[in-house]
Amino acid sequence: MLLLVLTRLQPSATRFSLPHHELSSRKTQAVLIDDENALDAQWLHITTTSRPDKAAIKEALKAGQQITGAQLISRRSWRIR
Repeated sequence: MLLLVLTRLQPSATRFSLPHHELSSRKTQAVLIDDENALDAQWLHITTTSRPDKAAIKEALKAGQQITGAQLISRRSWRIR
């Protein structure tokens, strides 16, 4: 919200100095694909991937099943509101 207000007050600014913080920006470029199906085949990268089914593995581990290469760990997560 602060950045929105600052950029509206000074649209051409690339740096803001505050008492305890410094905000700076830089320009970047990215490709946005509007319609992947409209692209010619030369612009497509075909991949086949697999990934672990973590939900199924978690349930199996909770049920006491031993799965080589996987373990159930406990962590604490924090949330700031």
